[in-house]
Amino acid sequence: MSESKSNLDLQMAMLNETLKTTQSALESLIKLAESGIRTLQVTKSISDLSEQIEKLSSSIKMLSTEPLTHALDPVEGDILPPLGSLVYIELASAKKRQKVTVVGYYVWPGLKDQGSHPRVFVRVKDEQGTPNARLLKDVFWDEEEKAAA
Repeated sequence: MSESKSNLDLQMAMLNETLKTTQSALESLIKLAESGIRTLQVTKSISDLSEQIEKLSSSIKMLSTEPLTHALDPVEGDILPPLGSLVYIELASAKKRQKVTVVGYYVWPGLKDQGSHPRVFVRVKDEQGTPNARLLKDVFWDEEEKAAA
């Protein structure tokens, strides 16, 4: 009986060792799977980001190479400077007018206490590409350039 108990104890010890090894292997597999999932998530995010960057890059290329000739012809009496035209804005810091290029427009609703006229802004960039904006009334357009546009 003591021999069979020894065999049983030996088998139990071997089973315990196998169980520990299996448990350790399973824990390693779980860690590896979690790591793989995180890697897949990061890879998918990088792939999505790469696609978005590519789309944005091609849009920027199209906008920067597309000529401004697609705009409508000016209307007689129009006081809005065309895109791409050169205008002047007052720079308080330099106490002088600076020549800038018109790159866009936006409109805000009028101030309630000053009537309901919308406020029209002209977006501009200087020679270094620094963006700025001014109310239409604060944009000075050289008459010669206005006639050329």
